[in-house]
Amino acid sequence: MFARMSAVLILGAALCSGGAAQEKKKTGKDILLSGTLTGLEQVSRHAVELRKDENYAVEVEARGFFANVEVQDGNGNTILHSSRFSAFQPKQDGAYRLLVSSPGGSSGQYTITIRQLSLSKEPTGVITVGKDGFVLDTLLNSSDPPDKVRKTPCRVYQLQMHAGKTYVIDMISKNFDAYLRLEDAAGNKLTQDDDSGGGNNARMKWVCKADGVYRVIATTFGRGTGLFTLKLREEETAAPPIDKDKDKK
Repeated sequence: MFARMSAVLILGAALCSGGAAQEKKKTGKDILLSGTLTGLEQVSRHAVELRKDENYAVEVEARGFFANVEVQDGNGNTILHSSRFSAFQPKQDGAYRLLVSSPGGSSGQYTITIRQLSLSKEPTGVITVGKDGFVLDTLLNSSDPPDKVRKTPCRVYQLQMHAGKTYVIDMISKNFDAYLRLEDAAGNKLTQDDDSGGGNNARMKWVCKADGVYRVIATTFGRGTGLFTLKLREEETAAPPIDKDKDKK
């Protein structure tokens, strides 16, 4: 799912004054940044060239302590703050600074993994679910518009439904607690779900009462964002049993 990382890593001496024994590696699809926080050097700095409107994922791993990474643009503005996994879209081409620290002042080794994401093309109109269903691999960003109900970032998709058909809608994510809601064209809530898909995945099952365009709101139960998969399908309805006695009449 992840495309080859095209960003060029820059580790200038002026940016690497904090931390110790920092290292870079490129392993196929990923770029790895590593270093060590010490009692004397509590902030470690890296820099990376990123491209406008590309989707990137940043994952932080530390051995035996909590580490945070802050991503700043060229003007020093913070665009991301994460302690585990986060994804974002740079607003302009250029060098971005990564500052690694520990909120408790702990020390130890850490690794940052940066990936450039290859996502599905977002639908621009009404989605029609065919016989093979519909699958979308996409990204929930902290900059996405807030859901009117939960006030959390959300994505809204329009779905054509037909009376009498049963629709199954799944939202699957390893990065955050998925949450789904279904509305009619007027914005009235029809159903919602948090964890029916197992784990942190959401699933809604809905029998449509009338033909029309409905709204699927994909959001999060908490404040987490990241990658998710949206799956839409029609559930096959079993044929009614044959009344053999009726045929004999």
